Amino acid sequence: MRTDSRNGVLLDSAPKAPGDERDDLFRMEPLALRPAAAAKAIGVSRRVLCSMTADRSLGLPHVRIGGKLILYPVRELREWLAARLERPR
Repeated sequence: MRTDSRNGVLLDSAPKAPGDERDDLFRMEPLALRPAAAAKAIGVSRRVLCSMTADRSLGLPHVRIGGKLILYPVRELREWLAARLERPR
């Protein structure tokens, strides 16, 4: 085994056996993003994202957990953005 110096993750140098999903855990795409990451993903500031979230008429997909934590589901965020795509005339 060796360690990836960028993030300290242990890397298994043995070949992956069929059905072994250990490596897939490190490659999983997140299901939801925190506000800073969501803002960066759609290209706005965190403040603008918060305003967009508060404006319920926009329908920005989000999940509020415990009253304070807000998460933005990746798949729904992509769909929401794609639905607002302006096509050239």
